[in-house]
Amino acid sequence: MEQRFNGKVVLVTGGGTGIGRGTANRFAREGAEVVLAGRRREPLDNVVSEIAAAGGQAWAQPCDVRDVEDIHRLIDAIIARSGRIDVLINNAALAGEGAFLDVTPDYYDDVLDTNLRGCYFMAQRVAKAMIAAGHGGSIINITSIDATAADGPYSTYCTAKAGLVNLTRCMAFELAPHRIRVNSVAPGFTMTEMTSNAVSGEELDYLLHRFDRVPMRRLGTVEEVAALIAFLASDEAPYLTGDNITIDGGLTSNLFIFESFGLRNKPAQS
Repeated sequence: MEQRFNGKVVLVTGGGTGIGRGTANRFAREGAEVVLAGRRREPLDNVVSEIAAAGGQAWAQPCDVRDVEDIHRLIDAIIARSGRIDVLINNAALAGEGAFLDVTPDYYDDVLDTNLRGCYFMAQRVAKAMIAAGHGGSIINITSIDATAADGPYSTYCTAKAGLVNLTRCMAFELAPHRIRVNSVAPGFTMTEMTSNAVSGEELDYLLHRFDRVPMRRLGTVEEVAALIAFLASDEAPYLTGDNITIDGGLTSNLFIFESFGLRNKPAQS
């Protein structure tokens, strides 16, 4: 695999599972020194071991992004140990499930503090470190297709991700003079540990092979999302900033109203 990130230090928040885990492995395979951050030490250490076993470089530092002082301690530790931060993957998030009429202020605050406020102040502290170093950098916020639509009883999650999309644009505008590019990636339904644990074996087989809602007829993979993230962070995308790029197998482009009636492949009338 091409070593696009040799000599680079990449911070991945929420790096112990799912898209964070896959992204950490991708950057390590491309030569980066990867720093994994998250609330729980054990999954972070597991990913560090995976990367080391494959010949990569990684280390972990627990961090609760809801706590700004914890964020500062994390960034100070990275600068002290690794000397720089070249890429931030702002991935830490909570699912935020709860019917709109039932969500409590405390629960709302917990989700927004993690999914939006935490990303805001993590990016702010990393951007200051990049500016001080004078070498530019790349920040990628992980949003969701839920940023632009309802997705069942997840109003807090959808709200936070919508805010993160516009934060990406604001950051891109303000940080461009410092040669810091800021983009976001909006995954659709993706095969992660959370997905496999939430459904039955029969349901998982349907999602993997016959997922009618998605034009490509399957869940996306963590590896596919990680590949897009790595491209955006690389020198192959030097003019790309301020964008929220969707990777969902065509789901949000599908307005075919007769699909539910089994008419997807019906031939056109002559």
